[in-house]
Amino acid sequence: MKKVGNWMPIWCGAILALAGVSDAEWSEAASHKNGSVFVSVQSPAFDREPAPGEKAPELALHGLDGSTYRVGGKREKPLLLNFWDSSCPPCIDEAPDLARIFNQYKDKLDVLAVNVTQQDSREDAAQFAAKNGYAFPVLLDERGQATRLYRVRGLPTTFLIGKDGIVYDQFYLLPSEDWEKRITHFLQHDPADSPDVS
Repeated sequence: MKKVGNWMPIWCGAILALAGVSDAEWSEAASHKNGSVFVSVQSPAFDREPAPGEKAPELALHGLDGSTYRVGGKREKPLLLNFWDSSCPPCIDEAPDLARIFNQYKDKLDVLAVNVTQQDSREDAAQFAAKNGYAFPVLLDERGQATRLYRVRGLPTTFLIGKDGIVYDQFYLLPSEDWEKRITHFLQHDPADSPDVS
């Protein structure tokens, strides 16, 4: 189970300061829930992130491998879309879970890791990915457009997107044991796999 240290409020404040949000605008931005970290911001400065049942915003980003990756619309496999930063303590905590989930479900699930490169660096992102055994594509959000498009309000943030391009779930840092539950439920209940009765 993830342990939460005193760094969490400081880290959340740093992320939100970069987004132009004052301390007064994000009270209770970090709270404890079942031993994990749940980052939420109640602020009029933000529009909300894409909610379950809504279309995932379309984006195209270059990856560390030089390829261009697109999100939005129908796809062959469901997608786990993760936003992260190499210096973010909860992202460091989460990295082994992401690598494990990909290795376990790569035949059924695509994983794209969006590095918030605008506040990180390509070099640090590459080192982080190599150190943590990321065998899935790492995308570079060098201008912050994807982070803004998805209204990312804290790191890490993960979206689960069905084959039909619809957001199924969205969450922040999870205890290791909860990853399996979320992914299994997602793959078993992706609405895109339901028969069309219309």
